[in-house]
Amino acid sequence: MALLKHIPERTCVVCRKKAPKESLFRLYKLDNGTYDADIEQMIEGRGIYVCKIDSCLAQLVIGSGKNKKGFKQVPVDPETVTILQDKLTQI
Repeated sequence: MALLKHIPERTCVVCRKKAPKESLFRLYKLDNGTYDADIEQMIEGRGIYVCKIDSCLAQLVIGSGKNKKGFKQVPVDPETVTILQDKLTQI
């Protein structure tokens, strides 16, 4: 009998939907308290995940009140969101 491999799930900080880790973008926390894109999902430290869809990425901006669960406010630079949206168009 073959063993089933465990697939880790993560939750999007915007829509709160659970999905496999590979289907979400990961953002990691910088020393100054903001978050930056971790495209390879390999950087150590605190991280958050967001869906690979435009509606979630558009709401992931500084001061967005939608993503308050677990993280009071997620300070993400608009340039980081633009990078993630560009990655999304390449998929």
